[in-house]
Amino acid sequence: MESESVHPGAGGLTSSGNEAGRDGSPLPHFSPAGTPPRPGATEAEAKSPPIFVGAPLGGSPAAPSGGEPQGSDRRGGGAGHWRSAVIGGVVGALVTSMVVGALLVLAPRREITEIRPSDELRREALDIGTLLELVRPSVVAVNTGEQTGDGMFASAGSGVVLSDEGLVLTNAHVVSGAQSISVDLFDGRTRPAKLVGSFPERDVAVIQLQDLEKPVVPVELGRSSDLKVGDQVVAIGNALGLGEDPSVTSGIVSATGRSIPGPSGQLVDLIQTDAAINPGNSGGPLVDVSGRLVGINTAFAANSQNISFALEIDSVMPFVEDIESGDSPVTADSPFLGVRTQDVEALPADVKTNFDVQVDAGAFVASVVPDSGAADGGLQKGDVIVEIDGRTVTSSQQVGDLVAASKPGTELSVVFLRSGARQSIDATVGRVGG
Repeated sequence: MESESVHPGAGGLTSSGNEAGRDGSPLPHFSPAGTPPRPGATEAEAKSPPIFVGAPLGGSPAAPSGGEPQGSDRRGGGAGHWRSAVIGGVVGALVTSMVVGALLVLAPRREITEIRPSDELRREALDIGTLLELVRPSVVAVNTGEQTGDGMFASAGSGVVLSDEGLVLTNAHVVSGAQSISVDLFDGRTRPAKLVGSFPERDVAVIQLQDLEKPVVPVELGRSSDLKVGDQVVAIGNALGLGEDPSVTSGIVSATGRSIPGPSGQLVDLIQTDAAINPGNSGGPLVDVSGRLVGINTAFAANSQNISFALEIDSVMPFVEDIESGDSPVTADSPFLGVRTQDVEALPADVKTNFDVQVDAGAFVASVVPDSGAADGGLQKGDVIVEIDGRTVTSSQQVGDLVAASKPGTELSVVFLRSGARQSIDATVGRVGG
């Protein structure tokens, strides 16, 4: 299991990159479509196995290991128990270019028995140019982290405007662990934004634009339940973090009700399409031929030909409503340490060798957020956390749980191994919102 002491952001899967199916063939690899490769990344970094976390960096709790059962009613029986489980296991992932591998889990096969509505009952389909003109004012680029030397942001994703007051829907993995968020609007304006809340285990987050002088244009909501296999759809977003005009691709609905491995269990209620998406598209809209929002682009199969996945908007909106009402497991005030970890026992042999990991249990530090409590305390990638405030740590989820139980401003004593040598530091817990 992976976890992080940081908060949202690329939902995803984990793989050493050399797994194979029962027949010996390589397993499909999935990439969170959240962040373009970091400019200047070394060859070693580019080839290193992707890491997903199991609790917000800095301290949002780690997500429940099993994820939410597909088809369950999240509002029914035991909402408090469900929320407690989420708080114990929220997953946040920094927006980094990661390729993840896992078996695709398919929804039960469905018999096609219903009759499609007549063309007279369906709104007229728009050509791509007209559709883009309609939807583009509601599509934004979401930037996190600092700008690189060439003026581009180190991490970037997409979002879609939900209200004229500036509520923006995106993926949790796009803004996970972000100490600052800025949003580029279609008219050239750039505005700061703050995290309102997120459900990392469902890869849903809402941010609020700041300093708006005038209203923004909300997207028109559609119904993903109306989609049928073969329907045309269009994906729009900040592909590869190129900025300026958004990238636009079109395709058809290949399947509905899909589920794939996510950062904290299964991501469920997904639309599978062949509309190409890329890093940077995460959080952007998938719209029907009338320009109505039917999905949020979130992942693609990296070793396939245009197999992409979007969260069904029907399943997303209840979480958005909870976030707006202040009822979400991760908010800007959630505790944040700034370290993303992975279980030592799950590490590939080459990673253990490269970082001289000499123990069989603990939380391997996969990355550290700059200017966070972990970074200021001196934690580095490759360290293995074995104790926090006198409590033995054998897994990454324990790191998330212990940070989540702390309050911002708390100083934690962290014991870790670096190349086999035992060391300790004091790290101050911060806030997800900086």
